[in-house]
Amino acid sequence: MYGDLQNPEATVDRYSSAVSLYGNARFQEALAMLEPSLIAHTVDAQVLNLAAACCLSIDRPHDAETYWRRAIAVKPDYCD
Repeated sequence: MYGDLQNPEATVDRYSSAVSLYGNARFQEALAMLEPSLIAHTVDAQVLNLAAACCLSIDRPHDAETYWRRAIAVKPDYCD
């Protein structure tokens, strides 16, 4: 889950930290925390959704759309 199959605990911790940063309006830092997962071959729809929300919050709508399209491709029935 969340991309890094070699170290899933660290990846979940990074995602949790990114959620916390996002909740504190630290969008750029949250996005940076997600970066390792975003370049993984197997990335989770939740990670992509959070990355999209971060991008939208820092006025990067094109990147947000790209991440949301990837999330839909990964899990078409994902809704959050």
